[in-house]
Amino acid sequence: MLVALFALVLSMGGGAALAAKHYLISSTSQISPKVLTKLKGKTGPQGKTGLQGSQGLQGPQGIKGDAGANGTNGINGTNGVAIVQRTTGSATPGDDAGDPANTTLSNASFSNPAANTDNLFFAKATFTPPTTCTLSHPSEENAFVGAGGQVDSNTQIFGGGGPFTPGEPANIMQLGIASAAALGAGPHTLTLDFHTNCSGSGQHGSITNIVIDTATVG
Repeated sequence: MLVALFALVLSMGGGAALAAKHYLISSTSQISPKVLTKLKGKTGPQGKTGLQGSQGLQGPQGIKGDAGANGTNGINGTNGVAIVQRTTGSATPGDDAGDPANTTLSNASFSNPAANTDNLFFAKATFTPPTTCTLSHPSEENAFVGAGGQVDSNTQIFGGGGPFTPGEPANIMQLGIASAAALGAGPHTLTLDFHTNCSGSGQHGSITNIVIDTATVG
């Protein structure tokens, strides 16, 4: 009977010891996957928007930038440039053999307000070369076209030209930016002439889309 009672006490003591122990779960691998799915909660509703925070402190002032470049003179301003006339036209170039040039210009006259007024001229035209070119002089190697412009037929403002290939497409001739000082007050007239070094009949080509902008300075 004592043996049975002792065994009963040992049995009761062992159960109490087991019940008093605590286990710390440090990884989900210690939990059954079936239990994990039941432990997962649903997403809660979105919380309310929080109050707007106070304005932050003003940052320091930036470094002063470099001074900008001087601007150009304005149109029609003091000491500025004012376009006073646009001249347009067309022409048939002459040649070195003595054929006269035939140039037709519209609005070829302009007027200066004072005797000391300076003028600027911006000019261009479209040149369509002839399909063939018989050179005027045996010593010449290339076909070329030349241009000249005058004010009142006595002051040269344009000059020059360049080679071309017979039959090539039309191209723009930049007659340049020319200037003339103190032409005098009152009206003045522009004239232009064009020539090639082709001497054959009908080998002159044509000049179209002539544009000359005349400006006063001062």
